[in-house]
Amino acid sequence: MRSRFGYIKASLLCALLVILSSTPKYGSFHFSTGFHTSEKAVQDTATCQTLQKQISNPFTILPQANGFHQDKMQFRLFMPVMGHLLHLDVNGLIVLQQILGIFLFLILLLLIKKITGDDVQALLFATGSAFIYFGKACFIDLWPWFDGTCYLLILMAMFWRSPLLIWLFVFAASWIDERGLVATGYVFIWWLIQSQKDEKENISFKKLIILNTRSLAVVLAWVSYFALRTYLHKSYHFQTYTENIFGKDSAYQHTMSIAHFGLFTGIIWYWLFILAATIVLLWRKSFLPLILLYGVIGASTVSALLVYDVTRSAAYIFPAAIIGFYLIQKPKNENPDNYERNMRNFLLLITMLCLLTPAFNVLGLVRFNLKPIFYNFISS
Repeated sequence: MRSRFGYIKASLLCALLVILSSTPKYGSFHFSTGFHTSEKAVQDTATCQTLQKQISNPFTILPQANGFHQDKMQFRLFMPVMGHLLHLDVNGLIVLQQILGIFLFLILLLLIKKITGDDVQALLFATGSAFIYFGKACFIDLWPWFDGTCYLLILMAMFWRSPLLIWLFVFAASWIDERGLVATGYVFIWWLIQSQKDEKENISFKKLIILNTRSLAVVLAWVSYFALRTYLHKSYHFQTYTENIFGKDSAYQHTMSIAHFGLFTGIIWYWLFILAATIVLLWRKSFLPLILLYGVIGASTVSALLVYDVTRSAAYIFPAAIIGFYLIQKPKNENPDNYERNMRNFLLLITMLCLLTPAFNVLGLVRFNLKPIFYNFISS
């Protein structure tokens, strides 16, 4: 990736791997209308129609939809506002997310390169993500969920060091999905850890109280989000209907039997980085970052279990894997050559495991196999 456009070429390669390893059903999508021709056509059409209303007027008050996806769209305003400002319809926003999927790989490559200083590790880390839901979301989600865009904004908040940009990206991600709001907690932890001047220094409660400017930017984004959300609720009577989350027929009653599988499929073998970081933090007796990290993971897990779409919710845990990868980086006094070789081998192993492990999207009690091209060829 030392050529002028090396990282762009690597990003395009990762996008191609997504297409080859999951074969998005572009044939079942009417790009002229933004609607689907699947068994979910009725719900998909209603969701697209609701989004189109929001694009036309972001201040539209959405009626209750009796437990369907539209009940949760009222405060998910970032993409409708983008559509309104850029004059894009539902179709245009979905195409835009396909393009942003390439940019997601680019930011991921640059972020891992910043952590390691090694192009090979960056390429392996990004390549492995192309075989899991996190990397696939921008390309396989041909309905207006926009989780892939939210994943991208969270990565951008971890990559850029400007407090203003961090505030902007965290604020924007919060308006795509409430699970994105929870996942911005990883951005807070990331910059808290980055503020350490000494690798052996443990994060203390004092450091948590006296925040650095970047972690403070995350907190200010949260305050801004809740202030504006409260304003919209009181002034425009916006609300989110949660009967299907906490009611008698709530989602978790249906998903608990398969929840463990859904949580695994969100980031698959990238859980190993979180496990490795746990061991490192326990060994260093650095308990506060460990508590914070698992606090946000716990919140992400709960948010995944409260809805039917467990896999795409669990994919919001991916930034924790990046934090874990950072925490297991070599101390400065170790042999850099040996460490770099070992990390390349470890990343290669994870990439191969992600390639060979079938990718699934757990939606309630249904497991959709994101079949690769070679799988379709063999089974035909």
